[in-house]
Amino acid sequence: MKTWNKKNISREVVKALCDTYGVDALTASIMARRGIVEGKDILYFKETDLRFLHNPFLFANMEDAVDRILNAKEEGEKILVFGDSDVDGVTSTAVLYGYLKEQGYDVQWRLPLGSDAYGLSTAAVDDFAKQYGSLIITVDCGISNVQEIAHANELGIDVIVTDHHNPPETLPAAYTVIDPKLPGSGYPFPDISGAAVAYKLVSALRFSNSDLYKQEITLLNVRPSESEDYYIDCLKVRNLVQKEHISERAAQGTASVTHTKLPAFLTGQQIFVWNEPVIQKQLSEIFGSGVEFNMMDFRPQIAKLIPQLADESLLAVKDMSRIAKYSGEPASEIEGFFNLFVTFAERQTANAKNTADEQNDLQLVMLAALADIMPLKDENRILVRAGTGSMNGGRLRPGLAELFARLGMTGKKICSTDLSWTVIPSLNAAGRMGQSNVALEMLLSKECSSSPSFPSSEEFCHL
Repeated sequence: MKTWNKKNISREVVKALCDTYGVDALTASIMARRGIVEGKDILYFKETDLRFLHNPFLFANMEDAVDRILNAKEEGEKILVFGDSDVDGVTSTAVLYGYLKEQGYDVQWRLPLGSDAYGLSTAAVDDFAKQYGSLIITVDCGISNVQEIAHANELGIDVIVTDHHNPPETLPAAYTVIDPKLPGSGYPFPDISGAAVAYKLVSALRFSNSDLYKQEITLLNVRPSESEDYYIDCLKVRNLVQKEHISERAAQGTASVTHTKLPAFLTGQQIFVWNEPVIQKQLSEIFGSGVEFNMMDFRPQIAKLIPQLADESLLAVKDMSRIAKYSGEPASEIEGFFNLFVTFAERQTANAKNTADEQNDLQLVMLAALADIMPLKDENRILVRAGTGSMNGGRLRPGLAELFARLGMTGKKICSTDLSWTVIPSLNAAGRMGQSNVALEMLLSKECSSSPSFPSSEEFCHL
């Protein structure tokens, strides 16, 4: 007979979880027993919105990768996406290749076939060089291909490595490396799949089509101190990522702007404020009427999106943000401003096609997370939930619909158990038999097909 040991927990902790995050007592007690009591962890159990995923530009090298790929398109360069033969590698390849092909890049893919070893091979580099290719992007591999990437460099081929495996002591001399496990990567969560890394790159490429890409923007706010002084808070933002923050304290009518950090910090910046007339008046009271700040009032823009905020102050608005309640401490006005700015920017840059394509990508990212047994914590929970939700919402990508039909799963509500024990083994079988191209071609298919190029149900499921 088994003995169950229940960890003792405080009633106060359970009540705090219920009151703060709106969970029921049973859920709160389970969370408490599992040590899930901090807002940053609870967020991923409560939220499903993709807004809560980590920004791809948190990768320190993401902008370099995006710029190199954009330049390749502008110059008409040939690109090779090189992946791995397992489910993570195949889905990674499908995500990145599918996007680049859709956008009109001169792109091809390659996977290890037959008895080919894991990772980028010298043969693949040589074959690509013979086609006058000049850019290789690895997905779910590459971080350990020191010699192969050195060989590519000798042939004048740049290599962008996107991977999620532990980096070796000696890194390859790639054009740039995007790997959440790389020291100094800048990314806050190391345990995402290779397909998730590829998805992050595609998300960054999608964002690069907006006017906000690489724009330096400063959010500025003025707030009174406990005395008669003011605080001037400035937050520098690039690609919707916080880059630098300063806070200046100045007494009314006694300060000189040249004696502050503001001129150096604000030079060359687009300055956004909330309620420009009020901010301008406060700055005049601090520095005198002779000092002018060229600012743009952001409040009318956000009011078009969220009308109920039209007459609210930042002090009132900051606590309305969903993300603020997970921070563990009261949000500042400038943080509330940043959250509003990101929400506005993401909605402005969204379009129906990108949303549909993203849903298709997330189905593959979800399969990769389950196949590689990624820990279901942090943003992996949102990625898996989004992928299964998309599948069950009648938006199954055509290639997967073909596979589901062959597996007798059409119309069935999908859960992670079905995927882990039926779909993923079928996809993995192709790679184990040296035919990963079969799985990739199916995933890339734009329509369900019964053409001879696809194996039959029995052949595919028992490769």
